[in-house]
Amino acid sequence: MIRKPASVTLILLITVLLLCDDVEASTNSSESGTAGATRETIKQLEHELNDAILSRDKAALNRLLADDYTVGGNRILTKTEHIDMIVSVIPPKSQTIDSMSVRLYEGTAVVTGIASAEWLSPAGAESKTFRWVNVWVHGKSGWQVVYSQSTTMAIDSSQSDC
Repeated sequence: MIRKPASVTLILLITVLLLCDDVEASTNSSESGTAGATRETIKQLEHELNDAILSRDKAALNRLLADDYTVGGNRILTKTEHIDMIVSVIPPKSQTIDSMSVRLYEGTAVVTGIASAEWLSPAGAESKTFRWVNVWVHGKSGWQVVYSQSTTMAIDSSQSDC
């Protein structure tokens, strides 16, 4: 007789644990769905930023870059300085995003990637591959970049593709 209540208790315990597991799984899937949608939004914004640079679209650059935006590297540029530089120099003939990773931290997204660009110069066609990082923050104006940095990658033919 003692075994019967113990087996019923065990069955009830397993049922409760399974129900709790289902609730947790559905909560996690909705959170990951939201995170997935945010990642897709950021990726789309990265492509819009790339297009704005190529077309020297000052209005789009002003919308996508936060007022306190800075570019890091050898020389620190403000939003205005960076936009002025983009619209005043000869744009790349092409610039493609080869890979991109988006990591989310509440209202912040850190995007890293590799891109390739090609220019026409008096010496002929030039191409460069670079690594970049953009930090996006969600604020009153939606998602905007607050910091960018890129580094030209040296191509070493002795390295394997692995």
